[in-house]
Amino acid sequence: MKNKYFKNRLSSSKTHRSGAALIITLLMVAAVSGITFFASRLAIREIIIMSKFEDSMKAYYIAEAGIEQGLLMRKENPDVELSAECTAKNCQNKPTNTTGTPVAITVDTNSKYDLKIWHRVVGTESSCLKKDEASEYDISGLGTVTLSIDSMTGNDYFEYFVIDSSNNIDYANKDLLCSLSNPGTNCSHKLSANISSGAGKKLRLHYYNSTLDSASQVCYHISAGAQTPIDSRTHIIESTGTYANNKRKIRVEIDRNSGKIMSIFDFVLFGNKEIINP
Repeated sequence: MKNKYFKNRLSSSKTHRSGAALIITLLMVAAVSGITFFASRLAIREIIIMSKFEDSMKAYYIAEAGIEQGLLMRKENPDVELSAECTAKNCQNKPTNTTGTPVAITVDTNSKYDLKIWHRVVGTESSCLKKDEASEYDISGLGTVTLSIDSMTGNDYFEYFVIDSSNNIDYANKDLLCSLSNPGTNCSHKLSANISSGAGKKLRLHYYNSTLDSASQVCYHISAGAQTPIDSRTHIIESTGTYANNKRKIRVEIDRNSGKIMSIFDFVLFGNKEIINP
């Protein structure tokens, strides 16, 4: 009777140990499977990210090709403007900072770039001139143009005059502005002027200072109405490269007086059909 009892206890103990081992084995298999699953998910995610990054870089290089074309066009014509509504053969509406559809140029079946070039802004053109610096604006057909200056010292002189297509000066629209504190009598003591424009007319501005201070500058604003496009001092070339579902947009701003590139902006978004501007 005792032997039978001990045999049953021993058999039950072995059964418990076997069950525990089975449970431990199943837990280990589940843990390894979980780790393998998450590792594979991470690996797949890394592959997708790298693929998107490569596609994004291809889109960037395509956008860069558009910028190169725009720079070449500007080299051939410093006043070039380009949009779907304004091409070299037919320019119905000149592009501005808020208007104009980019021209789509196909590279191959998976890639293209959209190119837009402009130097007009809607509303007000604001800029600054340093000592002995000059600037020129196309004011053809704008009617009355308002020129205003932020402030001037007693040593500042701001000259403006209008010329026609033959570079003849319109003396009715020519003046020398200076501050109220300037004792000179050969200038108008005011900080604004209304200027009449016409066909083929351009406005030239020149700032000089009677001191040796080369760092001095005067800031000004030109407007022909809140919704009227007006020439600006900045030439902008904007190219959006597309590869597959990735887009990259590059914008280059060029000083029209010096021809120097002022700044380059790169807009990035992976794997979407729209670009979010920062």
